[in-house]
Amino acid sequence: MRREGIKARVGPAHGIYYQVSYELPVPPPLVSIIMPSTLEKPETLTCLQSVLGKTDYQPFELIILATEAHLAAAGGNLRWPD
Repeated sequence: MRREGIKARVGPAHGIYYQVSYELPVPPPLVSIIMPSTLEKPETLTCLQSVLGKTDYQPFELIILATEAHLAAAGGNLRWPD
């Protein structure tokens, strides 16, 4: 990596593999997390909480893909719980 001028670190991962960690540019690029959903199952909220709770990268945007039928079925109750 160094010989090619690539700013990165190589280290062990999962025992027998290696992982390359690249240095982020400044400023870091926007990352889009796209989540398809029917908005009908409790797993949707669990997934959202997991992504938001475990993501420390900035900047990112979270895009939830749902059809108009799914939005209508949700009855306009697309609110984050208190």
